[in-house]
Amino acid sequence: MKVSQIIIKDFHQFKDLTIDLTYPKGHAKEGQPLDKVCFIGQSGTGKTSLLELIPKFLSNYDTPLIIKSGRKSIERRIRVQTSFGLNNEYQMDTAFVESATEGLIERKSAHHKHNNEPIDPKSIIDYYQTKWISDISTKVIYFPANLNYDIEEAIESTINDKVIIDFSADKVSSIWSLILEKIQKYQEQELQIRQGISKTVEQASNNLDVIKLALKKLEDWK
Repeated sequence: MKVSQIIIKDFHQFKDLTIDLTYPKGHAKEGQPLDKVCFIGQSGTGKTSLLELIPKFLSNYDTPLIIKSGRKSIERRIRVQTSFGLNNEYQMDTAFVESATEGLIERKSAHHKHNNEPIDPKSIIDYYQTKWISDISTKVIYFPANLNYDIEEAIESTINDKVIIDFSADKVSSIWSLILEKIQKYQEQELQIRQGISKTVEQASNNLDVIKLALKKLEDWK
């Protein structure tokens, strides 16, 4: 998932601000979200504020800024547009509005195709919730300057249990342990598949189709 646009009507030092994070006209990826974005500026210009807003709109996760400012501070004042899908083919516009029933601030999202092609909204939402979030999408990592270096018991959790990986809320050593565990599991799976390919090549050295099928299994897994 990539952020393609941030629109802020009124929040802290930002007034009527629109940030377009897509490739410009004439570029080979025109209109697609940028692969990498870097906010550069002097202290107090709002770099951290922007970064703390993103987890709220991507994962409905309250960073310290949201907790301090209050959820009402972002109601109808900010919209964030993101792109998702294997080829960024879907877009999602997210804002927070007051619930008509209980007066709570709730998240409202509108999903559509990147090229505005007509499509059943339910199918996009189902894909986003059941396939993209659970099987494909990676986690948001929030890595601020104020890391939590407290040394206590390791947290009893896994990365899969966490909404985002938050280095300000969880202890640094515990988070790195969870990430290392994930990397080691990935490496073990890759080694098993590669060993299977080696065995296949050894047993069917003259059968190119079987070897290609084994290699495709590795590529599909990656």
